[in-house]
Amino acid sequence: MPAQAADKLLHHTTVPEPWPDWFATLGLPHRAMPGAGRASTSFSLLTQAALSGLGIALIPRCLIEAELASGALVVGASRAGAGQEGLLPVLSGAEAAHLPALRTFRGLGDGGGGPGAA
Repeated sequence: MPAQAADKLLHHTTVPEPWPDWFATLGLPHRAMPGAGRASTSFSLLTQAALSGLGIALIPRCLIEAELASGALVVGASRAGAGQEGLLPVLSGAEAAHLPALRTFRGLGDGGGGPGAA
């Protein structure tokens, strides 16, 4: 995964390997991604980062129900099963329409390639 793309993956510091775990939950191939993404100690900060268009954040649905209902945040993958920690990949609804790379991410689990797919 290119470093620029990995920087767009946002997660909480209490989950040790959130992105590899999330990709594995979907049964997707992925390369080892130690330290992939940017971490925060606050789900509130991750929510604000996602709302601001800084990347795709893994956040528990129960903390962002209002943002999902309003469309301010959208789920970033078409088959976004919550990982073992109950985390969903979400990003700004306003940014989603302007990110061509999101088409690839949203296709995850639909037979499309994933990070590190051959």
